[in-house]
Amino acid sequence: MDQEKTTSVFIAYSRKDIDFLTELRTFLRPLEQNKGVEIWYDGEIVGGEVWEDSIKRALHGADIILLLVSANSLASDYFYGKEVKEAMERHQAHTCTVIPVILKPCGWEDTELASLQALPKDGMAITLWENRDQAYKSVFDGLKAAIQKNQVKNKPTIAPQGSQSPVEAIPSPMPASTTDTPVRTRTTRKTVEKTVTTPVPEPITSSASSATNWFYIGGGILVFSLLLYFLLPKLVKKDRPEPDTPVFTPPTLLSAVSTIYPGKGFDEVVMGKTNLEDIKKSYPKDCSSIDHGTFSVEMTCPLKGISFYFDYKDYNAIKPDNKKYFTTISLTPPFKGKTPDGIVLGASKLSDVEKVYGALVFTTTQNGAYWMVEYSAQGIRFKVQKDVNVKPNNPEGKAYYRKQPIVGIDVFK
Repeated sequence: MDQEKTTSVFIAYSRKDIDFLTELRTFLRPLEQNKGVEIWYDGEIVGGEVWEDSIKRALHGADIILLLVSANSLASDYFYGKEVKEAMERHQAHTCTVIPVILKPCGWEDTELASLQALPKDGMAITLWENRDQAYKSVFDGLKAAIQKNQVKNKPTIAPQGSQSPVEAIPSPMPASTTDTPVRTRTTRKTVEKTVTTPVPEPITSSASSATNWFYIGGGILVFSLLLYFLLPKLVKKDRPEPDTPVFTPPTLLSAVSTIYPGKGFDEVVMGKTNLEDIKKSYPKDCSSIDHGTFSVEMTCPLKGISFYFDYKDYNAIKPDNKKYFTTISLTPPFKGKTPDGIVLGASKLSDVEKVYGALVFTTTQNGAYWMVEYSAQGIRFKVQKDVNVKPNNPEGKAYYRKQPIVGIDVFK
């Protein structure tokens, strides 16, 4: 019985377009009910998983990648700079099919996505259709056709019963002889004899001989690579600073995917533009409110490592207006990000901060768990874990805390 491979569909989108994603998944549900299709988006990530690893694994394993395109997603560094880039690389390598789904009118025609066949029909944005259900049905039909094409491509080919397999159809070579054998060859008018010298076969099979050859070739490559690795640095001289000349190189972290902008926010989250309603849409299940008395109202999302602080004077209640804007963002692990200057949350040290932003002036947090260094002009502060036995108001204490990693970054206006 033929068994069709399950077709996996990955959906990439901007958190600001979550409503479109919800509607689209409702329309695509019949495809999943056929049990031959799996549709994945980042809402499938469960607690304890590393979210970036989960996204990469799903993206790289997908047969079809839907890119929900709008001005929001095109402006997202993660969506356009990572997900679209990796999707297009796989598409060009013919390892998946990439389909843009145009949500709203935007400048997608001036991007590399213009080379792809977009949905709905004719690339007409969903919001421009008089009947939005018809727009989603057009996406459904286009995706269904792509799935069927993928399933046909991946359908295993099974030879009819009793037929000869491709290997068996190849005639076996004549047994080799160890002597000179006269071989008769037919010409146009007469038969002539000629002597063909047949070499004595090796006492091993051809497949084993090939494996042996590849073993020696691989070993030679390995030895050459090791020699190159150890000798090349000695043969090529590089300009390096003198040991007594300190040069600051911002640390890099592959898992740091968000850019933290001092005085503004991170990625698409911007103070003065992103309000409480936007936050609730982006993190519908992860956040809860905390009343800090006359100080602030906090919207905290511990699973994301993000907290938003709203000025209590603007609310005067624990139930703030959804249109209100936050004044401070607090970022802690598991949030992954770095500043444009290369300060990486969880990896960089206060000594790195000092080289970029200037002298360290320590204050303590309200609950006393951290030492903070604030740069008011830039709108950013950095936190390190406090050691009750070490205070930074002396040279030894400062030297100690300079070596501590940054465990929190606050951005404020």
